[in-house]
Amino acid sequence: MWVTGFKWLGDKAISLRGSGTPVIFSYEEALGYCIGDVICDKDGISAAAVLYELAQNLRDDKGMTVRGYLQQLYATYGEFVSYNSYVVSHDKAVTERIFARLRGPDDLRTYWSQCAGQAVVSVHDVTTGYDSSAPDGCSTLPRTPDSHMIMFEFDNGVSVTLRTSGTEPKIKFYTEIAGAPGRPRSDVEAALHLFVDLLVDEMLQPQLNGLLRP
Repeated sequence: MWVTGFKWLGDKAISLRGSGTPVIFSYEEALGYCIGDVICDKDGISAAAVLYELAQNLRDDKGMTVRGYLQQLYATYGEFVSYNSYVVSHDKAVTERIFARLRGPDDLRTYWSQCAGQAVVSVHDVTTGYDSSAPDGCSTLPRTPDSHMIMFEFDNGVSVTLRTSGTEPKIKFYTEIAGAPGRPRSDVEAALHLFVDLLVDEMLQPQLNGLLRP
């Protein structure tokens, strides 16, 4: 897990290759893919070429389409579902107050232990460099002290990332869950949306803070 953005992913890939570790694939949620070592950046042309090669091999070797292969993977590993959106916060002071509330008093690290009826398993605060799952509490990711970014893992399997936008007055949330094999995608999506909507209401308090929905 690395910081979002290809300025970080590309540098990390170069560093790993320099130490003898091959990097075959890197990506970020904003639909950027870096495949192989020809171009160390997100590149749609090389990604399309690899997809075409995959489609040809599936057709020739297994008589399958890419979609058919994807459905086979879902049946084996479960449906992976994401739910990403944002709220608009024009008042910087309000945004600061929201994230201060999530962290608790300074230096005490009293992050939320539960939300929307689910216990928090781990907290990763990229802004402050804190990682509750690390023995020393210190994150190995680069800190981003000039912007807010906190990641929560919940005991129901949902991963939640809350962060401020660097270019717009938004608080963004990125959430995902891996459904169990055989569980219909519609059920996984419904459960994720229900939980995340409750979480946004509790953590961000849009109505109280005057936050706008898209």
